Amino acid sequence: MAASLKDFKKLTQLRFSSKEVTLSDVMASLKRGSSRYTLRRSTQFTSSYLLWDTRRDDVAVCTHAFVVMYATPLDTGNFCPDGAIPPMEFKGQMRKMEPSLAAQVSLTFDTKVDPDLHEHLAYMEEWGKTKGGFSTENKSRNPWNSPLAVSSQGKFTVSSPLFQKRTGFNVTDDKYVVDYDVHPWVANACVPFNPSWVPNPNLARFMHRRKNDVLIPIERSSNPKLVPGDIVVLTFKVAFSAAGTYWQMSFMPVQAIRMGQIDGRILGKVGDLENNNRLDLPRAGDKLKAFLGSSDDSVEGSPEVTEEGFPSDPHGKRRAKQPLVERSPSISEEEGDGEPSGTNTFDLEQDQVSTEIDDTQPEATRSASWASISPPTPKGSPLTPSPTSPIISDHGDSSEAPMEYVRVTVRAKSGAKAAPESAQGNRDASKACASAEYSKSGGGKGVKRQATSPKKSHRVTKSRRRE
Repeated sequence: MAASLKDFKKLTQLRFSSKEVTLSDVMASLKRGSSRYTLRRSTQFTSSYLLWDTRRDDVAVCTHAFVVMYATPLDTGNFCPDGAIPPMEFKGQMRKMEPSLAAQVSLTFDTKVDPDLHEHLAYMEEWGKTKGGFSTENKSRNPWNSPLAVSSQGKFTVSSPLFQKRTGFNVTDDKYVVDYDVHPWVANACVPFNPSWVPNPNLARFMHRRKNDVLIPIERSSNPKLVPGDIVVLTFKVAFSAAGTYWQMSFMPVQAIRMGQIDGRILGKVGDLENNNRLDLPRAGDKLKAFLGSSDDSVEGSPEVTEEGFPSDPHGKRRAKQPLVERSPSISEEEGDGEPSGTNTFDLEQDQVSTEIDDTQPEATRSASWASISPPTPKGSPLTPSPTSPIISDHGDSSEAPMEYVRVTVRAKSGAKAAPESAQGNRDASKACASAEYSKSGGGKGVKRQATSPKKSHRVTKSRRRE
């Protein structure tokens, strides 16, 4: 019988060993500020730090339930030597043909059934960088498998390396010891054929739960592969690492127990929120109606939109004085220099274009459909300022009309002095014209002076040239 979502949630709170601790309990301790957990350097990988349980004085062994989205073969992972037929399709550079730590058995989980997982990951990473004392060495977070990626992509991946580098502790007389059956591909890539590598003795174990709750190796079950929808209880360690270009936090799987299959309808229900077909929207052939008021109002009695664009009365009476689109007064109808309130005005550089609806035209010339109402075409070119738009000068005062600055210079004739009558005539001429003098003062800023009336006297600059 397929498991329900309630069964899955229950499994996330269970543990099957006295030495295990659930992920939810770990998160609760970290959020309380408990000193039970800390970080300690790994003895196998010195660039990594493991979550440490101070109460047990041992590495923290966590457990959590997941739903499988897809998985690599559990005995060969993404390792497929040259010339061999791949057991599955590997995308891009996922396939590894040489032994390395990148040759791994990977499980990818569907996190849509566990929407809080990315929040747990984000909080644990922040705790590790602060209270945990983990140094990121000023490196960026690996974008792969990050909390943000888990949240946006809806999947989370754990992996276990197939190989381990040869050391003086894991090889004796060119022999290694592991407690599982090694696949021939892996065996031929290790000692004694390849003196640099041995099969990983800590490769994650995979088991299957029978109906009588007895565990057996998964390869001895009716289906030796993990398939989409399988519910697994994962036991893992939490590791922080800054090796390489990025830093990252990862779950290192110890073992996975397949508990059964989740109901396929549950995964479908999770995606129903993104199904647009479930939305009650107008469709072809429906009579278009407008629902006024808040979304909490009853649908019954909602006014319909008439052909003229006015809402009708729920009791059948037409309310012609309440148009669906309220017209704002035009600029010509508004008194004063300010912008009319409620008018939708777009400022195109120095031009002002109003998108008001013209209701002064005859009824027959207007469109019968309210959806076809469009803003009127702006008059004039946006490159040419309208007569009502102010021209902004570089002197800070935009309320006055633009001015031209004129300097009047009167020169005497060469070889003779200007006669008094000629000078008097120049003064009279200067009084008749409206001019202004542009003088520079104080830090190079321009100061403008303008005559308010022709009666005001103006300075006339005279220059005389002597021979």
